[in-house]
Amino acid sequence: MALRHTQNQTGTVVGSEEPTCLPSPPSESWSLPALRDMIRKAASLGLAATLLATLGAAIAAAPALASTSVTSAGSMSPGTTSVGTASFTLTENSVNGFPNASGTVTVTITDSASASTVHFSGTPVLSAPGSLGATVALGPAGTSFTVTTRGADNLNIEPITVSGLRISADAGAALGPIKAAMSGSLVGGIISPTTTATGIAQTSVAVGSTGGVVVNVSSPCGFASTGGLNGNVTFSDVADSRALTGATALAGGQQTLTIGGGGSIHAIGTTITQMVADCLGVNLASPGTVGSGPTQHLAFIGQPGGGTAGVVWAVQPVVAVQNALNMVATGDSSTFVTLSIGTNPAGGTLSCTSGLSRTVVNGVATFFGCSISIGSPSAYTLTATSNPAWSPATSSAFLVAATQHLAFIGQPGGGTAGVVWAVQPVVAVQNALNMVATGDSSTFVTLSIGTNPAGGTLSCTSGLSRTVVNGVATFFGCSISIGSPSAYTLTATSNPAWSPATSSAFLVSQSALSVVLTDSIAAGVNRGTMGFGTVSVVVPRGGWITLLGTTSPNLAGSLVQVWTRTKTGAWHVLTSRLAAADGTIHYFARVNGWTAYQLKFAGDSSHSAAASHGRIATSRT
Repeated sequence: MALRHTQNQTGTVVGSEEPTCLPSPPSESWSLPALRDMIRKAASLGLAATLLATLGAAIAAAPALASTSVTSAGSMSPGTTSVGTASFTLTENSVNGFPNASGTVTVTITDSASASTVHFSGTPVLSAPGSLGATVALGPAGTSFTVTTRGADNLNIEPITVSGLRISADAGAALGPIKAAMSGSLVGGIISPTTTATGIAQTSVAVGSTGGVVVNVSSPCGFASTGGLNGNVTFSDVADSRALTGATALAGGQQTLTIGGGGSIHAIGTTITQMVADCLGVNLASPGTVGSGPTQHLAFIGQPGGGTAGVVWAVQPVVAVQNALNMVATGDSSTFVTLSIGTNPAGGTLSCTSGLSRTVVNGVATFFGCSISIGSPSAYTLTATSNPAWSPATSSAFLVAATQHLAFIGQPGGGTAGVVWAVQPVVAVQNALNMVATGDSSTFVTLSIGTNPAGGTLSCTSGLSRTVVNGVATFFGCSISIGSPSAYTLTATSNPAWSPATSSAFLVSQSALSVVLTDSIAAGVNRGTMGFGTVSVVVPRGGWITLLGTTSPNLAGSLVQVWTRTKTGAWHVLTSRLAAADGTIHYFARVNGWTAYQLKFAGDSSHSAAASHGRIATSRT
């Protein structure tokens, strides 16, 4: 019989004998059904002490659950203190790993050159639920902490966690990863022959044997070929245990694996784990890095998807704090990340319902409800910055399309230079279906000349810019200063920058010169310019008169109409004459009774219409 010692509720050590008549538990493995059988056998004997002894022996034979885990405090420059905090979890390698008596474990840190130039600061927080009366204290220089236990739990695996420790680096600290190592009476109960290798697949794994599988390794110990203490690899997405037939050396946080055949395909991003021989011994993973600058940086692990102006994107940006190995700093839940527009081709504004600044959780800042106000045919980018000032990140380029556009729903009518057009321009904001955006009463529309053949200037008494009302901007009093035989167009632009619009082509004629047309009359046929008057003339019936017209400015070659009427008749066109080289018009007529004569010019593209005063001739019998 073997004697086992336990403590009762009063702390008194009591003993019990373990009968040898009960079957011993298996030496290599155990299961719950077998354990239940042993309990039933012990209970049938009515031996409570025997039951406890059997249960203790069965648990003692359970597989070792030992592990050491370190969360990094991040990077600090010489002479500074880390922003993040380090934590250490040291787990018992079996239920009897720690002695019932007092024990200690001390963790000491040094710089990469093994010098005592790095120090813990802050108040350590201890969690040791199975270690009775455990305490933690920093060493005198802050280069270590020591956990002291007063007793142990012989029925459960005991984890010891110390957290909340920042790390300071002296001005002369060597650059590189900080070292950490364990010492003390409890170390033998922590060290285990095995540990877990963990990594994220950067290439997919096929059903058959697959080589060239790149893995970003997050554990201190890397993957190793199956055999001895090295088990099969397993996958996070589906149960599929496989042999590992090859593994390169761990370098730069990566390994390349050759994985045997299995039952499933495993995608990029799948977590791969393997039980491997422990590679650290009393050494621990690095709790931080002394760097010449920020060794942590930001990265967009979720790129902004872009989309439509003013509409929330289907794919939202996600920013991570990463270490020098491009692995997410999962121990960081304090960095404050801010998004802004980097490349801004159209003057858009970024907004996110999550807010433009987010505190990372386990190293990741997730933004949502993000959009940009103005579309552009050129790409935008986002920039992520942080406090602390890790190296910033720029997103991939993405497009924001303008769904709304401008359209001339009232075309400019054109007319005479400097004269307000009879038909004025009207511009609307329209959606992708070419329907007026009647809910828009804020877009600011501006008119300008598009095609400008004569260098004219556009002016509108309404102003060249108008705010739409129910999606429509109405302009009035518009004209262009200079006429041209070639057509003008107008262009409409807006703020926000919807797609611009161009009007139909229209003509602006040059302003007409004012024409003065005078007339005078003389009896007889007079081919000169002398002897004419402005009073009525009397000639014999059937006699001749001459009507003389003059033009100012000279209308040589222009057609001038001769109008006439009798005393009882209406005015009508009698004939037309071309103005002579000197701008005069001569009309000869026989007179038979009272007759009135008048000259008229209809006008042309450069001259206004004009009419003379009119003259009267009568005949005597």
